[in-house]
Amino acid sequence: MGLNLHIVNNLHWSAARIEAVHGEALWERDHVLYGKLTKVEPMAAGLNALDPSPLCLFSGLRAGQTNTR
Repeated sequence: MGLNLHIVNNLHWSAARIEAVHGEALWERDHVLYGKLTKVEPMAAGLNALDPSPLCLFSGLRAGQTNTR
């Protein structure tokens, strides 16, 4: 398919650091903050580093992750 894929990981917020700073089960108490730390910030950093043009982005949620799906 000739895809140019890049894997982006969150190097600043490991599961252990999230728990140490925000307590256990942040994903259950504040899903928005958890998503920001583990998904939004790494994606933004990756996009800033790559500076893609044009931009094509795929993202998804499982049916059980939201009530609006």
